[in-house]
Amino acid sequence: MVTPARPVFQPSNTAEIGDNPTTGRAFHWGLLALMRAAVVLLGALQLWFYRYAQNNDGMHYLDIARKYAQGDFAGAVNAFWSPLYSWLFVPAYTVFNVGPVYEFQAAHLLNFILFLAALLAFEFFLRQLFATLTDSDAAEATFRFAWWIAGYSCFAYSILVMVNLGRVGPDIVVAASVFAASGLLLKANRQREAFVGVAAALGAVLGLGYLGKAALFPVSLSVIVALALLLRRRSRGWLSVAVCAAVFLGTSLPWVAVLSTQKQRLTFGDAGRLNYAWKVNNVPISHWQGDPLTGRPLHPTRTLSRQPTVYEFAEPVRATYPVWHDPSYWFDGIQPRFVPGMQAARLMSSVDYFGSRRWLAPMLLATIVAALIAGWASAASAIRRRWFVLLPSAVGLLGYTVVLIFDRYIAPFVVTTFLVLLGGPLADLAGSRDGNRRIPAALLSGVAVVFAIMTLHELWFYDRLAPRGHRHLATSEAIRDLGVADGSRIGVIGNSPHSYWAQLAGNRIVAEIMPAEVALYWSLPAAERTRLLDLFRRPGAVAVVADNVPSWADTRGWKPVANDYWVYMLPAFTPSAGN
Repeated sequence: MVTPARPVFQPSNTAEIGDNPTTGRAFHWGLLALMRAAVVLLGALQLWFYRYAQNNDGMHYLDIARKYAQGDFAGAVNAFWSPLYSWLFVPAYTVFNVGPVYEFQAAHLLNFILFLAALLAFEFFLRQLFATLTDSDAAEATFRFAWWIAGYSCFAYSILVMVNLGRVGPDIVVAASVFAASGLLLKANRQREAFVGVAAALGAVLGLGYLGKAALFPVSLSVIVALALLLRRRSRGWLSVAVCAAVFLGTSLPWVAVLSTQKQRLTFGDAGRLNYAWKVNNVPISHWQGDPLTGRPLHPTRTLSRQPTVYEFAEPVRATYPVWHDPSYWFDGIQPRFVPGMQAARLMSSVDYFGSRRWLAPMLLATIVAALIAGWASAASAIRRRWFVLLPSAVGLLGYTVVLIFDRYIAPFVVTTFLVLLGGPLADLAGSRDGNRRIPAALLSGVAVVFAIMTLHELWFYDRLAPRGHRHLATSEAIRDLGVADGSRIGVIGNSPHSYWAQLAGNRIVAEIMPAEVALYWSLPAAERTRLLDLFRRPGAVAVVADNVPSWADTRGWKPVANDYWVYMLPAFTPSAGN
């Protein structure tokens, strides 16, 4: 065991790369450039695999960007989807005039730019953390080599596997914000006198992170608290804290004011409360009509028929799929409730989720091995000396554990926590004078190899199987060829949330039969099916599109189009005297 203390590195008796300062520095920067290039190449490869892909969240971020580009600012304000990603995509419409053919590819190009920003933020964090662990200039080349290799390997896994660049959305923005904020906290801790510039940069990073995803608002508050505790006894410490808080609030409060004005109540975003209702109170995720526990909706979707249920939602939300475009509107009036049994069930589900993650075992094993060899006092010292980085990550992890947890949500918190807990004991070992000083490089190299293999496995065996053709564009064009003009109102029997072909044509889904009742619809007599189709005309639909049509279904009157979709053209609706 070693006594936890700031290590003082002694030169090795045997010559090695890095003993010569000039050679070591050149080797270090050459290695850094090589690793950076490898990670960037893997990111570009993943984006190439997914260049034609779209996802549910991404459809709505692009819909919102399109509204901003068209000047529909009132329609673009959304209490569920945070604005930053949509803002960043607006130039694709206004400056580059991107059309349907290249819309998805443009979104993935934006992801790649954000990926590069996250990489730079991570490098900054990794460098600052290494500087707090040891004297960077005196550190042995083998330890420095292994540190950067392990760091880049963990970054690649967290972004390419846990977040996945193929998903269109702001998770990469969140990762960049967390990495940058963690690095700035470490930098602030290293300075004997607080610098206002670092505090201002931290406030800006936190503000942008919140605009990327509302979940970072409470995390940002915990960062400001950590900074206050960290600098409370330093010269100009409270001034720096005030500057950080002012910049953060100056960046975030205008959006809070906009949302609060729209909702007529104080809110920094409704994603958290709605996810709590869905995942803890077990409220249906769409077409909620009210219940005794959580209340009644102020303006629910309309029910036109039952068995199967035909829902209508043509107004007032105008988007590709209004039900999921602004859930905060359809769920206005909901009151999420804390019920101990429900909360316990959600926590158990989160624990099961953690237990099923492939990244958990190697991270736990490496951390425990380092603590056992260096001594538990060294592990405790790592927590005590860098608690201010662990606190915001703990807040983020706890928040998601209580409500809803996915790898892409927690990736930056997991990686920063892992490297902080692993780095402290290993730095103590590397600075010792006994035979254990070679263990850190070996353990870090093992971490690098494990996560590199896991990343490459994901890319080769899963990501490369992403759709190669622009199937959604083909479906959109085929439906247009049948006479459904771009921008038309349509109905869907099946999977409306994944109707990305409708987004490309600017179509609006205004009524639907949900996937769970598709088979029921097709099993009905022909006269009843015709009656249900006639209901789609009421909100102005000119066609009904169906997917997952059973092989035994009677499709007379329907026309097949690309990718196993079927289209039924509706005659114009003429209201009768009773309508």
